[in-house]
Amino acid sequence: MEMASLTWDRVQLDEADPARSYWHLIDRKQGKPIKLPLATQAVVILKDRLAHRDPESPFVFPSRGKKGHTGDPRTTLEKVSEVAGQHLSSHDLRRTFANIAMRELLVEKFRTDLLIGHKPSSEDVTARNYVDLTDLRWLWPEVQKIGDWIEQKGAVAKGDNVVQLPHRA
Repeated sequence: MEMASLTWDRVQLDEADPARSYWHLIDRKQGKPIKLPLATQAVVILKDRLAHRDPESPFVFPSRGKKGHTGDPRTTLEKVSEVAGQHLSSHDLRRTFANIAMRELLVEKFRTDLLIGHKPSSEDVTARNYVDLTDLRWLWPEVQKIGDWIEQKGAVAKGDNVVQLPHRA
């Protein structure tokens, strides 16, 4: 839901270096704004959306509703659930991201937690007091690994020949 009202002025798409692309959430339930890196796959999708956007709408995900942007994703997720053959929720997508990161790609829990919007635990004094948790662009390599993994799995499902990603031991 935090992304539903995302406006184009909070998306930075770096043409020269996609690794420097990010999106900036300012209206978060945790209160503090945050900059999150974008995988190159997301940059490609967002560039296409930007090129075909309605110039009258400031929103990345516009709609014809009163707010002018998408809202509750349940209707869309119900359609996806039908195709997938199982119920999916927004939380399931978040849980899937975390599972891909930690189980498949061995991204450490601390980094995964930050990328899914969790605050460090109260016992983690260093992270809570000394690490800049409002600008997570330094986590681009992890985001890119996840984007690459998803793209690779999609290519396999489609039947394309792809180079296998390194498997964990």
